[in-house]
Amino acid sequence: MTDRIPLSQRPIGRRSMLAGAAASAAALFAGTQIARAGRSQANPVGAWSGFRAPVRSFPKTFIEQNVPIPMDDGVIIRVDVWYPADESGAKAPGQFPVIVTSHCYGKSLLSAMADYSRYGYVVVVADVRGTGASDGSFGILDEREARDGYNIVEWAGTQPFSTGKVGVDGFSYLGSSSAKTAATRPPHLVAANFGGAPTDLYRTFLTQGGNWTSSSALWFVLELLGVAPLPFALNSNDGTIDITPRNPVADIATLIARFQADGDGLPFRFQQLGRILDENQQWDDSFWIERGTDVSQIEVPTLVYSGWADLFLRDTPRDFRSLQLGRGEKLMVIGPWTHYSLPKNIGVGNDQPLDDLLIAWFDHWLKGVDNGVDQLDPVLLWENGSERWVGNDDWPIADSSYQRLYLTGDKSGTSQSVNDGSLAIAVSAAAGQDTEVIDPTNGVCSRQTVQYLGGLPVYLPISFFISSFPVKEFPNIDQIAPCFRKDDRANEIGVLTYTTSTMSEDVSFTGSVAVTLQGSTTAADPCWVAWLSDVAPDGTARPIGEGALVASRRKLDPARTRYAPNGDVVEPFQWHTQDNVLPVQREAVETYNIEIWPTSWRLLQGHRLRLTIDGAELPHLLPTSAAPKRLGDLTLHHGAQQSSFLSIPVHNGALG
Repeated sequence: MTDRIPLSQRPIGRRSMLAGAAASAAALFAGTQIARAGRSQANPVGAWSGFRAPVRSFPKTFIEQNVPIPMDDGVIIRVDVWYPADESGAKAPGQFPVIVTSHCYGKSLLSAMADYSRYGYVVVVADVRGTGASDGSFGILDEREARDGYNIVEWAGTQPFSTGKVGVDGFSYLGSSSAKTAATRPPHLVAANFGGAPTDLYRTFLTQGGNWTSSSALWFVLELLGVAPLPFALNSNDGTIDITPRNPVADIATLIARFQADGDGLPFRFQQLGRILDENQQWDDSFWIERGTDVSQIEVPTLVYSGWADLFLRDTPRDFRSLQLGRGEKLMVIGPWTHYSLPKNIGVGNDQPLDDLLIAWFDHWLKGVDNGVDQLDPVLLWENGSERWVGNDDWPIADSSYQRLYLTGDKSGTSQSVNDGSLAIAVSAAAGQDTEVIDPTNGVCSRQTVQYLGGLPVYLPISFFISSFPVKEFPNIDQIAPCFRKDDRANEIGVLTYTTSTMSEDVSFTGSVAVTLQGSTTAADPCWVAWLSDVAPDGTARPIGEGALVASRRKLDPARTRYAPNGDVVEPFQWHTQDNVLPVQREAVETYNIEIWPTSWRLLQGHRLRLTIDGAELPHLLPTSAAPKRLGDLTLHHGAQQSSFLSIPVHNGALG
């Protein structure tokens, strides 16, 4: 027996990104050479030209709850089915394309990322096995869950309400599930989108550089909702949050049965927390490899999206690059957003909801609508600094050239850091070194605090009081979030900085920035942290991006590391396996390759670029059993014999 609830009792709305933000506060979730080849379109004018937004075709939605779908192993997965409905709330007749989304937080909390049902789609929202109303054991994006996704798509493609064309949709964990399902290649799958989604769970979700992150800690807390019998459902209604009471009796029965299953429910989850806290189990082993996704296996047109301050940004450009699809069949959008930005805006005036693009993507591929999405530049990026959308042909940006900036001991006269060093286009002939004492509390009030908690310190309170919050660029956020500041100078005190001279022209760089450090330490196994800032003429230091690496995890996998034509490491990929640990010898100089996560930035004339080096970033990089090993001194070495430098992918202007 299934429950049927008309829209009048469970209202939903057009701008479900707001609900996604508030409800998602309860629901987080071969070696190559980079060459200068091809044409860089770099289209800053009319980056969205030709794109036509979809038009809503149905006024209401009819929802059928807890429809059972048997899997191939007999386990029952339960889904809510959202149908287009007329003014009376009655289910619209006929067949429609279907959008499938699956997640672990309880489908009463969060549906699809856009209000697809009012645009002529049936939406199938599933509780993955072991969560919500579904039976079985929760596996966290394991291969069993992927097979379930395949089965749900095939079920959706063969129902009487279906045209036989199915898309998968999702953001955060839902996005990872969407990608995982698409990679299984269900025959009825026609198109996919996934956003803010970790597909390399070990490097992008569990750790950064081998150190446990607040992202996974936040997820651990939030995913407990997948076993909680919630007494309400969250829905959106034209930009406001609607809370609807529900009867949790059935969920309580499911919860009891789940606790009786071996290895599931809370015991399983706390077992995983133990793995996270124990540094000796923090390896990129078979457990996490199984839960990653090889997006090169996806064969259908795919849209990927993220934000420059999204906690899972790292994987989005990598996924786009890995998709083996033609021009027009894949699209990447990265905006000025955190994970839960309200709303995520696009368009010529940066005032259109991202929902429009998600719906239009499926309209084109599932309905055949000529709306221009296949004619957009394949890479649409918000360029920070100039604060505008820019279109490009590919990622990495064609015509980019990695340029070195060397760390030197010359005083820049611009920072109150321990050393106030400089970045220069020429290596210094004089050898030098700079030392800092690691403060484990550093980073508490920084952009990273907000970024790696998904933006919740800002957006969770706002989402319940403001129906439409205009986030168009980082400085707007700075005004309300002290820890998401446009001036990061307070975090430079007590650490090491290196700053360029002023730019004589605008300089644009897009991609991952790599740091090659010659470093030594008195710590047993420190974490090297590096971040970039845009220093304005008035001295304010606006954060750009950061990266981190545990010293003993420094061994590169050359087959998956990316190199510039001159051999510089520009996108390091470390092994992070137990048999590839490199011991850290006290005060021995070692080479550390740190990836600063991707960005697209225009450094304006008169501005400077600053690199900051530290040994901690709390709460982003969380303490584990290895915490005592992280304490001591860090020393950076520079000069002709032991050069430390940045590698920056410049495609307009020149540094120096």
